[in-house]
Amino acid sequence: MTERSEGMPGARAPASRTADGARGRSPREGMPRLLTLFGAGRTAVGVALLVAPAAARSAFGPVADQPAGKAVLRALGVRDAALGVGLLLAVRAGAPVRTWLALGAASDALDAVVMATTPAADLGPAAKVVLAASVSGTVT
Repeated sequence: MTERSEGMPGARAPASRTADGARGRSPREGMPRLLTLFGAGRTAVGVALLVAPAAARSAFGPVADQPAGKAVLRALGVRDAALGVGLLLAVRAGAPVRTWLALGAASDALDAVVMATTPAADLGPAAKVVLAASVSGTVT
């Protein structure tokens, strides 16, 4: 039995193939799982900042031990948890996720700007890693 030719009435679309030519799934089929992992990670970071802001001392320096610093870190935690949960709910409902991803990218970009313009002496030793992660998360 031969395959039907494209363009002919009743022709079937060919199944997607992997790089080695084997039939496989569409690259988009794994996207909900990836988005779920991303949303869960963002939610976990947010909850961690909310519950234990002083644990971020290695990234934010001694300011994480001060009452005002803890308040700011808790606010960042609430924001990240909300963005993560929003993304998770959108994925679960099969709703568009573009807005949640754009909001997360915008908040990461603003975090990167704030950290880049903060004197290095005011930040902890892990600040460059956090800044690099924020920038890479925004760019990708």
